[in-house]
Amino acid sequence: MQIDALTITDAYRKALRALYFKKDSPSRLGKTREIVNANITISDPRTRRITDPLRKHKMSYVVAEIKWYLSGNNRPDEIAKHAKVWSRITNNNGFVNSNYGNKIFFHGAHKYMSQFDICLGMLRKNIYSRRAFLFFHMYPDDYMKMYDTLDYPCTIYAQFLMNEGKLDFLVNMRSNDLIYGWCNDVPFFTLVQEMMATLLDVPIGQYHHHAGSLHIYERHYELFNNIGKIVPKTPEDQTPFEPLTHKDVVDLLYQKYDSDTPFMKSFRKWEVKK
Repeated sequence: MQIDALTITDAYRKALRALYFKKDSPSRLGKTREIVNANITISDPRTRRITDPLRKHKMSYVVAEIKWYLSGNNRPDEIAKHAKVWSRITNNNGFVNSNYGNKIFFHGAHKYMSQFDICLGMLRKNIYSRRAFLFFHMYPDDYMKMYDTLDYPCTIYAQFLMNEGKLDFLVNMRSNDLIYGWCNDVPFFTLVQEMMATLLDVPIGQYHHHAGSLHIYERHYELFNNIGKIVPKTPEDQTPFEPLTHKDVVDLLYQKYDSDTPFMKSFRKWEVKK
């Protein structure tokens, strides 16, 4: 199924409506409604805030998750302060397997370069290259944990591609819960897309999200009652951060969040005040 949308809220609303018409199906966690082979395209990837009054998309959590990813820390202590589920899916050694930042910014194919660095170099050499891809499911590390871990990566790979003069980003997931997973994954993935586009000095293009299974669990069926009330506001209302600059990308990669750039000010705006 193909879903085309201008903004993140529009994409969320259309996906929720499509799931409403699906029949219940079984899963490891109970009843679900599922779209097999779901493809969602968002034309304005900088819209990272869902304006659904019932879903109540927490940008404070989104920012916390982005910072945790950028830290590369596979211990979930910090992110678990915002979502206790992370504490419940740790391995026996206290680590989890789904810190996506650890995989793409720290864990690379070369001891001196991260996957992100390799993609950046590839595209600087040839902006039309089709070899700029990231692995989130590491083989054999993640693959061999399939039977004995609670936190098994949902994202398999992603690819940067130039399309009509703009940088598109394609993300492929084996499984994706629309309510918690998708709503928080898209803001991070589109930020990675914008970071790469900024460093390459090219416009940001479309965001393409593919899930082998896009689903909603029975405990969230109440959201179906709200579909008609979801009225996407302007793209500006759904855009929580100012545009990135080269300095912002470097500061993000080095976890320096205290600068006074427009982006960093808008980024800090959503942090939980201690």
